[in-house]
Amino acid sequence: LINFVFILLLLTASSVKAAVASPHLSLSPSSGTYSVNGTFSVTVNVDSAGEVVGGVDGVGTYDSARLELTSAAKAANMVFEATDGGGNCSINTATTGKFSFTCYSNDSLTDTAVTGSLIVLNFKAKATGTAAVAFTCASGSTTDSNIVKTSTSGDVIVCGENVNGSYTINESTGSDDN
Repeated sequence: LINFVFILLLLTASSVKAAVASPHLSLSPSSGTYSVNGTFSVTVNVDSAGEVVGGVDGVGTYDSARLELTSAAKAANMVFEATDGGGNCSINTATTGKFSFTCYSNDSLTDTAVTGSLIVLNFKAKATGTAAVAFTCASGSTTDSNIVKTSTSGDVIVCGENVNGSYTINESTGSDDN
């Protein structure tokens, strides 16, 4: 009887699935408090949740009344550079209040599941209040944020899992925030 109960418990435990995150983009940090005229950096990350992917398109907005996007650059440890074929990013910040980027691997034969950094956004706080930075993402759309699966060339992003940012801007204290 004890063996039967033990086997039953093992079978029950093996049928329980662990909660696994869905493919998504995130901002890190996703919140913070900064002073007017202070600067801060936000890293855009990807988690493909085990899916083999070859590229990421990111489209987003920021509160241009409270934030100035001073620069954007490929992260020093961009996830697609870790593949054998390497990788690269192209970034567009030409429109005030918007940013977009495409990061990709250079060789689809070496694509893998990825988790890590893509680009770094550098902001200067301009005015007090709460400033949002958010991904533009709609299920089924290819003109917004996408995580591109290699084998079947499809978008696997789950928009509702994306982690956007909310930053509090206070009056300047006279010292630099970094």
